[in-house]
Amino acid sequence: MQMFLTSIIIFVTLLVQNTRPCDEDYQILNHQNKYQLFSSTKHGTYMIQSLMSVSEGGPCDRISIGGLIRVLAVKFAIETRKVATNLSIGYRIDDTCLNLPVTMNRGIEIINSHEQTTCLATNQNTCPTNHNVRKSNIFLAVIGGYFSFTTIPLSSLLSAYSIPQLSFGASSPLLSKRSLYKTTFRSIPSDESAVQALIDVVGKFGWTYIYVIGSDDEYGKIGVHLLKKHAAENDVCITGEMYIPFESKDTQRIAKEIALDMQKQENATVVVMFNYALKMGEYILQEASHLNLSRLYLTGEAWNPEVLSSANIPVEQLESVVTVSLEYGQPSQKFLDYVNETINSCYDKDIWLKQYIFQQSGCLVTSNDDFGRLTGKDLNNKTCEIESNDILQRILNDNPSQINNLIDLVDSVSNALDGFTSKNCPLSSIDCGTSIKPSQVSEALKAVDFQTRRGDPFKYDPNGNPVYVSYSIEQIQFDAVSGQHKYEQLGRWESQREKRLDIDKAMIRIPSWSGNEMPTSSCSEKCVAGEKITAKQRCCWKCERCPKGSISTEPNSLQCSPCTKGYHTKDFINCELTPIKHITLEDTIGLTTTIISCIGIVLMFLCLYLLRYLKETAIVKSMDVRFVASSTLLVLTSFCYTFLHLILPTNNICRVRNIFFHALLTLFSMVLLLKNRSVSRFISKFVNNKQSSTFAGALISAFILVLETAFILVWQFMESFPVTKTQANYEYFEECKLEFSLYRMLAFVLPFIITVIASVQSLSESHAKVQFGEYKFLHYTCLAFCIINVAHIITLNLVNNRYQVLVLLITTMSYGMFTWAV
Repeated sequence: MQMFLTSIIIFVTLLVQNTRPCDEDYQILNHQNKYQLFSSTKHGTYMIQSLMSVSEGGPCDRISIGGLIRVLAVKFAIETRKVATNLSIGYRIDDTCLNLPVTMNRGIEIINSHEQTTCLATNQNTCPTNHNVRKSNIFLAVIGGYFSFTTIPLSSLLSAYSIPQLSFGASSPLLSKRSLYKTTFRSIPSDESAVQALIDVVGKFGWTYIYVIGSDDEYGKIGVHLLKKHAAENDVCITGEMYIPFESKDTQRIAKEIALDMQKQENATVVVMFNYALKMGEYILQEASHLNLSRLYLTGEAWNPEVLSSANIPVEQLESVVTVSLEYGQPSQKFLDYVNETINSCYDKDIWLKQYIFQQSGCLVTSNDDFGRLTGKDLNNKTCEIESNDILQRILNDNPSQINNLIDLVDSVSNALDGFTSKNCPLSSIDCGTSIKPSQVSEALKAVDFQTRRGDPFKYDPNGNPVYVSYSIEQIQFDAVSGQHKYEQLGRWESQREKRLDIDKAMIRIPSWSGNEMPTSSCSEKCVAGEKITAKQRCCWKCERCPKGSISTEPNSLQCSPCTKGYHTKDFINCELTPIKHITLEDTIGLTTTIISCIGIVLMFLCLYLLRYLKETAIVKSMDVRFVASSTLLVLTSFCYTFLHLILPTNNICRVRNIFFHALLTLFSMVLLLKNRSVSRFISKFVNNKQSSTFAGALISAFILVLETAFILVWQFMESFPVTKTQANYEYFEECKLEFSLYRMLAFVLPFIITVIASVQSLSESHAKVQFGEYKFLHYTCLAFCIINVAHIITLNLVNNRYQVLVLLITTMSYGMFTWAV
């Protein structure tokens, strides 16, 4: 019984080994007796051709670790999708050795196979005979190539026969021209997107003056052309443009010339590079270090991971590198498990893996054990041993994340086949296997819309480019934990999202040569907030402070925005609400005049007390009680006029102030007139007793008051007396508008004439010999009033509203002070 079970286990094991995924046909192809290239095939109902660079070296005689990873990625994608879709998908993988003639030769073979299969399908007897071609061997899609220089001519050929070609690395914008490349699809975006991301990064840091270096090939020249186009659209100037060849005898010499030219453009501290890191960018950074150039290098996708391990690049230059790289994502654990299983199970069946192990170790493995060791014979027929984990670690160290784009391409073909067969093959997908055409797969590819194995959306736009694009903004930084330089992510750039560019500035390590801020790269000094750019000539300009009352909130603003009405700015950056003020006790004018008025009132009451105290004296007895009473009342009223200006001004308050002032002026002039002795004599000619004289004086006073009242009423009726705002010292001063109009002058002329008449009349009496020289003082008072009125008129027209108030108050207080003194 035990022997029977053992036999069953051995049989099942052999059966599984004989049907495992690594079983495939392989052959070695000669190309022009120069290259011996490997090819492997696994047949299925639906065949996919993969053309990729697997080998390396001059004669392409060694399998590279990157090439091996790409082969494993294609197999992994097909094998796992076969399970998911239940489709019989086969493949053929050919090494093209990154060689255009080899690539095109295989493309022609695909076309010949396609033509013969199409001819046989029409049952024509005139079809060319090719016994190596079967109907099931028609390739419905071609995966490859990686670089644009091989992809573009191959795409031209395949598009002519409507055979879909899918690239995971060709980024040339030329492939977006659908009229030329009708059946080209790719999982990598066009360089147009990369350049847009670069320009957005340039704009994010406010760089406007940059230097550009491109590789002297199609990649570099197209990249620089696109950059110049987008730079012009975004007001970014390119001050220098140079190209460097790849691995040429002139490469180092040209790198030195480029560094010398960069030195001349000292304001262009940001250098955008479209070239491969090693053998081009490496030399440029070396020469820049020799010249002690401090530059920040913004690079595109072409920079290779090997730059981190290069010992030839100085640290200060290496840490000044910022890249805009496609986000590939990390390799999935399922893929790593598949690779591990392939190494341990397919070491003797997978021609690519078997050849790689032999070339790396010289060991032709034939068996393995339970401890992950592969054993075999070396060239001397001696037993050799290889750790499978060593091979897996080499794959991990080679950054296999980039193969996610390749897996996405294969998945898009699988999804296209699945979608087509589910719609057109109601009974079985095998029914369509011999009749489906590559052109139908092309149409199906246009409609694919699925989630990648990383959970990201995937679909093609009308030009065959991926709709959803994500770039990683990274900087080379030193990692103290590992003791190595690494690419650290600073942010992301996305398409088909609400936010295109997001950079975490806290993650940036500012180069030591740039101080505490990221370097500025502009022809002219950066205009700060509160300034605007003026005298601009391309990317050079001058900075000018914003005009009064306007602001700019962003650096390098092209114009300043005026503050809205009721707002002002002190720093030319922020608009602040302008406070509205009027004369108050907190105001200097208000406080000072109030104190003076209060002093005047106190003095007036002291004077009255003194007169009462000295009422029996000759000087007091000689005074006319009527004039003392009227003068005292006017003096007190004139000092109280100040308090009227402490009230918030309105139209009605303005009217009251004007009436009050002119009433005071009229009463003062009338008192001065009636106090003249000549006026008394003039009245005595018409009356003979004292009572009638008093009545006549009252009659004259009434006439003057009525006439002045008429003038004032006409003035008040004809004018509006608005409240005006005057801006000064970042505040509005609100006060009644004062203008010497015709109507105001009418109200002013009568009291002024009366004051002049009083002055003239008092002149003849100023030397009269009366007790205490009363008329002499009256004459001087009349003259003082005339001078005050003239000064009042002149000064009031020379000052603004705030000081017009001060003139009015000084005038009224002067009336009071002079009258009090007399």
